[in-house]
Amino acid sequence: MMLRQVVTLLVVLLLPGLSHSFNPNYGTSVTHRSITETAILRKILEVCQDLGIATRGDFTLTIDDNLSVNAVLRACSSDPSSTSPLSSDDFQTAIKTIHRHNTKVDIHYASTAARHFDNEAFQEGRNIITKGLVNVKTNAIIGNFWTGRKILGEICHTLQDFYSHSNWVELGKTTPYSTLIKQDQPLENLAGVNVPTCRSCTGDNCQNNILPEVITQQLITSGYFESPSNDKPAGKCSHGGYSDQTSFKDPVGGINKDTQDSSHGFLYQEAADLALDATLELLEDIRVAVGDRNFLRFMGVSQSSALCFVIDTTGSMRDDIAAVRDVTFRIIDSRTGTPEEPSLYILVPFHDPKFGPASSTTDPDVFKASINRLTASGGAGDIREKSLSGLHLALATAPPASDIFLFTDASANDAHLKNTVTALIESTKSVVTFMLSDVLATRRGQSDGQNPLTRSMTQAETEIYRDLARASGGQTIEVSKLDLTQATAVIEDLTANAVVTVFQAAVDPGRPMNFSFVIDASVRNIIIYITGVQRSLTFRLTSSTGVSQDSSQPSGPLATFSTVGNLRRISLNSTTDTGMWEISVNSRSPYIVKITGQSSVNFVYDIVEEREGAHGGLDSLDGRPPGGNVTLLVTVTGSDTATITHMTLFDSSSMSEIHGSVQRVSVLSSAVLMTSWVVVCQSEQSEAADFRSKGLKPPALRSRFQTFLNLTAGRPFDLFPVASSPYSKPLGMQLSSIQGLVANGNTGSTTDILAHDIGLFKAEGEAKLRHQRAGTNKAVDETLGRFLSVGNKISIISEEHLPDENAPHLGLCSEACQSLGGNDYLVRFREVPAKEFVVRLRGEDSSSTSKTTSDRFLRQASTQLKTSSISVTAQANSSSIEPGSSLAIPFTVSSSISGKFPLQVSNDRSYATTAPNSVTIALGSGGEANGMVTLTVPASAKSGTDVTVTIEVENAAATEMNFAVLRFSVVTPVTDISSPVCQIVNITGICPASSSLCATTQWEFIAKLTDGINGTGIVTVSLRQGNGILNTSMEVGPGGENITVVTYSSSCCSQSVEVAAVDGVGNVGRCVGQAMAMTTPAPTATTASTTPALTASVGWLMLIILCSLLFIILVAFLCKSFKNMFCRQYDEKRVLKD
Repeated sequence: MMLRQVVTLLVVLLLPGLSHSFNPNYGTSVTHRSITETAILRKILEVCQDLGIATRGDFTLTIDDNLSVNAVLRACSSDPSSTSPLSSDDFQTAIKTIHRHNTKVDIHYASTAARHFDNEAFQEGRNIITKGLVNVKTNAIIGNFWTGRKILGEICHTLQDFYSHSNWVELGKTTPYSTLIKQDQPLENLAGVNVPTCRSCTGDNCQNNILPEVITQQLITSGYFESPSNDKPAGKCSHGGYSDQTSFKDPVGGINKDTQDSSHGFLYQEAADLALDATLELLEDIRVAVGDRNFLRFMGVSQSSALCFVIDTTGSMRDDIAAVRDVTFRIIDSRTGTPEEPSLYILVPFHDPKFGPASSTTDPDVFKASINRLTASGGAGDIREKSLSGLHLALATAPPASDIFLFTDASANDAHLKNTVTALIESTKSVVTFMLSDVLATRRGQSDGQNPLTRSMTQAETEIYRDLARASGGQTIEVSKLDLTQATAVIEDLTANAVVTVFQAAVDPGRPMNFSFVIDASVRNIIIYITGVQRSLTFRLTSSTGVSQDSSQPSGPLATFSTVGNLRRISLNSTTDTGMWEISVNSRSPYIVKITGQSSVNFVYDIVEEREGAHGGLDSLDGRPPGGNVTLLVTVTGSDTATITHMTLFDSSSMSEIHGSVQRVSVLSSAVLMTSWVVVCQSEQSEAADFRSKGLKPPALRSRFQTFLNLTAGRPFDLFPVASSPYSKPLGMQLSSIQGLVANGNTGSTTDILAHDIGLFKAEGEAKLRHQRAGTNKAVDETLGRFLSVGNKISIISEEHLPDENAPHLGLCSEACQSLGGNDYLVRFREVPAKEFVVRLRGEDSSSTSKTTSDRFLRQASTQLKTSSISVTAQANSSSIEPGSSLAIPFTVSSSISGKFPLQVSNDRSYATTAPNSVTIALGSGGEANGMVTLTVPASAKSGTDVTVTIEVENAAATEMNFAVLRFSVVTPVTDISSPVCQIVNITGICPASSSLCATTQWEFIAKLTDGINGTGIVTVSLRQGNGILNTSMEVGPGGENITVVTYSSSCCSQSVEVAAVDGVGNVGRCVGQAMAMTTPAPTATTASTTPALTASVGWLMLIILCSLLFIILVAFLCKSFKNMFCRQYDEKRVLKD
């Protein structure tokens, strides 16, 4: 049958005045997101080229504004020309974290002037940047990457807003204002609070509204922004736009350059270019302070993941510790120096009553030493251990999306942390695999020679581990201690490079099931894991070509498998049989099927909310999403040619999926700012219900959709509302018209749109289209459909038919997928499964050139999601906290149900917290209750320590929960704000004018660097420019200060040098030198045989002759002088004698 659907054409328009900064994340204009990402990619590629990585072989990549994440990562890999799988997930996740917190500045700090350099808050804005910069450097150096990225995103937003909100561009500046990132330099030429800076605009023309004397005196000012107040000092500039109430007060108008349609939109591109250059300068400062390799790790440029172990160290764990030691050393020894070398090593020990501390390092030898120091001891008393406390610490320490392996043979005595650990699993998307030894066997704990204990861990006690493994997409592997070493092969599998999950499902209770999965051309080293009671489990594997192998064949045509404990590990033979495979499993006990492989192609996602108004955009949702619908921001990783065909929510408990067709929609050209088309699929029934809920009659459907897209190329058109529409119920300001020019005449073409005369109110009605038909001069009006505008969004509804709902390439249209440009998609689901679910992606990769291989691929996220009718939001006014101080964290709990909601607050550092035990949502309270958490950091806490705070809320029946996870950085106040100072001592050597002689001539540069008597001292000195040799030595200055003497020597082929010095808090000072060069005038006449080398030689010869002549003349002069003196003496003697 044919399924009728209503297609909604959503035209997203950003109007003048509806923005308060560069657009936050997506659109056709330059946005905070595009500025930040472009700067990151350019800087990372520059670092890789300077390290000599990205220039090996024939692989080259130009540093420009058209770089992609995948291309840059490939260029920075150890072998850019290799076709081996290379995961860009960590890189994408790092960039998305920076983007996310850049965007949140417009959401959480919308009215904070200093965050946007509004209201001439220059000193306060600079303080935010410089304090945040110190914090970023500290966290990057010690490995707290998540916290550092968060703060980097925030300060990038503030820095970029300076160029849009101030008059820096209007002053004719073409380079960034470097003082904004240097706390020791004064902010100069700031317009005083009583100095008028603007005059009213002439109508909509604001090109000359800044006073001429402000320009001539080079005074720096910015626009005032207030809403709903219109207060501003007399004569001051406004930000401008409908949202800014000060722009309606004399002087009227504004100076912002957020969009091309802004008050000073004519300088929009200049502001965006300067914002990009300033971001590059900021990233360069961080790079120099933390070092090139650390900078790449901070940005997620790693070819492999972290290796993270959480280990029980009680007396019975000697065999387990030995197995961990064996697998760790095997991984390190085999992967060091290869692309699969772990990017970070993390170890968290635990027993009872202690756990931790967590140690992390990038040095494999240091990690080996930490493993060797582990000893198994204790165990007398309660055999339960603090396993969840150790896991809690590991989840807070490890990078997002890490694989964590927990070893124990005991149950948990801290089961109250289950919700906390679950919250961190969902927040970080990390995968936890539990390695349980001797389940149901005796626990041989001993303490200092005491008698062994005879206690057992039952299946019921291991249930908490199985629940957490399922929540993370991990496994619970139960083996004997004798078989533990064999089971650790899983660790080597899962920590390999670019491991992706192709399919995973949990079956409970156990029953026979058939599972289909797709093998694509990009995936290799495919392994199927089946965990469950193995004695009653059988399976049958069938390839895409129909070849089968069952569990009675340990080695067969398709795979080889082994069994250890409750784990069946099936390793597929190398195969080119791409396409749909199937595995049938038969078991009466619960089991999990997990299929992994190595592939560059994968995806990452965030749950987001779409926000309207002046600070509209996509805001990531922390915690569990509400029921009813879910919106995802999905990024396809590892391929610039892969596209999404389906996004589904998969519930493995019922083996059901909520899925729909995916339409990739082109984003309009940048000729018109922030204009895009979105095709939203809606069922006719739900659309009619939406109208009725508003008290409106559902509109009649009209087949005018194709007419709209088939306008005559090059002809203008006008879309306007029909005033007499029976559905028209306008509220406030109405839409007058939408005008534009048709881009081309092909079906499905996009059209640039400009909007006029629409405000932040709702307008409804019926729309008509006025256009000129081809071959005629007469304008034709045609009814297009019903329109609905809310805020800055306009929907036009018309009829469209879709193929049969059973069509395999489309399916049900229950969600919409919008391409946001590049590899990013916005996916909307109108319903979600009632139980836990995971996100699944089906796609196609057009890079596949072989006709025999499938270009369709299947990927599945590991983390289970669940909706909640409770929400908890929390936001502190700072991301950092000083040792010995307290930080207040206000939070809000929301629910449609009133009553008491139990509350639990924890942190991974065991710092003191105060919080209510519960909150109460009273009737008539709007469904909200507010509270406060206070975190107190001890005075002994080290600067750079990060602390993760989790706030969990449950309903009274404990059947639902939600959470907020916040991270803070402990930072000691910085008193050293001065950068190291350079004093050039000497430059020796003269370089020839001819480059052909440069290799035979040397020059030397000597300078002294000091951080002063009260500074934190110079920590590192590095060569930023030059190909010579840099040496350093130390001496003590006259005031007792330490002085670093740098000596740089080079051939004249490299005649410039730049040396950077970094002090103990990350301040960067620079020394710049230039070789002295000889200049030789060009000869007036040359012969055909003259060469550059000969010309230079003649120049040298002439110089030598000239010097010789001068010497001879000097000697002659001296001789004559002496002779005259001798003659006078002789004459005098003769006179006396006579």
